[in-house]
Amino acid sequence: MSSGSSRWLVGTAVVVAALVIASLAVGVLAGGDADPLPEDSPEGVVQRYLLALEDDDFRSAYDYLADDLKEKCGLRQFREDARWAAERGGRALLEDAEEIEGRTMVTVSITTISTGAPIFAPVESSYTETYVLERRDGAWRFAEPPWPLYYCEAKTTPTPTPTGDQT
Repeated sequence: MSSGSSRWLVGTAVVVAALVIASLAVGVLAGGDADPLPEDSPEGVVQRYLLALEDDDFRSAYDYLADDLKEKCGLRQFREDARWAAERGGRALLEDAEEIEGRTMVTVSITTISTGAPIFAPVESSYTETYVLERRDGAWRFAEPPWPLYYCEAKTTPTPTPTGDQT
């Protein structure tokens, strides 16, 4: 093996090890050893929502949606979108929570790690999501479609109502 190939291989191993160590060192909102946030807080709802997605507990995650969102996006659509997000894996860090006109905006930094072919190092990408919650019927609920439901309303079509005898 040439010294150039050895350096490349060692460099790749170092990058992978650094990513693993960095992911273990960061306190996370979803996954890991995050301390539970208060259940009756917007931040706690976002944490539990993300943990439910991570655990493939789509029904529990769906229950955090406000009733009007549930009318626009059924559980089946939610499950399809959420399953894609859960398959990608990653971690989430709480960045900020701010109340504006009766709504609370919870900002979370989400980092996903994608793996390509076995010879390539994993690719890490980060982005920010803002969740909008309102207090409804005594509980915090998502007032706008939470990630991964960006386009839920656009995907939803009304179910035709049967008319007459369907025999």
